[in-house]
Amino acid sequence: MFFPAVCDRQSVVASQCTRDVTLTFPVLAHGARSARATNHTVTHNFRSMQTPFVTRSRLALAACATMLFVAACSGGDVGASKLKKAHSGMPRDSVLALMGTGTVAATGGDTSRVVNGFRHQRFLMNAQMFEILWYRETPGSVTEPILKEAETPVVLASDTVAGWGWKYYADQGIKLGLPDVMKINRMNAAADSTRKADSTARANAAPTPGGMPDSAKK
Repeated sequence: MFFPAVCDRQSVVASQCTRDVTLTFPVLAHGARSARATNHTVTHNFRSMQTPFVTRSRLALAACATMLFVAACSGGDVGASKLKKAHSGMPRDSVLALMGTGTVAATGGDTSRVVNGFRHQRFLMNAQMFEILWYRETPGSVTEPILKEAETPVVLASDTVAGWGWKYYADQGIKLGLPDVMKINRMNAAADSTRKADSTARANAAPTPGGMPDSAKK
């Protein structure tokens, strides 16, 4: 009789692509009053093993790797399933066709801030023209602040795609000198809060028809 070796299934699958696997296990000798164990070694070339289980495992691992890659690139950006087809060097007209028709409204002089229904901005940095197309799927106005939950940046350099998504924008866009949108939003929110507080203070200090300000009556 013998005691079979215990082998980790993941180790077997990983080993088939690299080298032969050697298994060593004890074998009990027969015909002796006291059993004497000796080692028995078996070498098998797993590279030649092409069972249905191994094939399915490879396909499953490849699918998982693909899904992880897509998730890491998109980062949950709005329109990621569509924008993932955009690539570095894609012409402006092609990426606009990919984006389709946007839902951002603008009137009067603000119409120049919208292209194909998407908000866009242009910046001249180091003698190179950069443009940001803000992909959006929900209705909105060009006067609204830019929010991660609503829009995704597509950065163009000299009318070709340089990159897209908030991760790209944080890693590369700001290094290029493009505006830090989140910082601007925080500054605007702080300014709005200050204006509201000043307005409230002035309203409380204003005299009432009775001749005393509201704050003095309290």
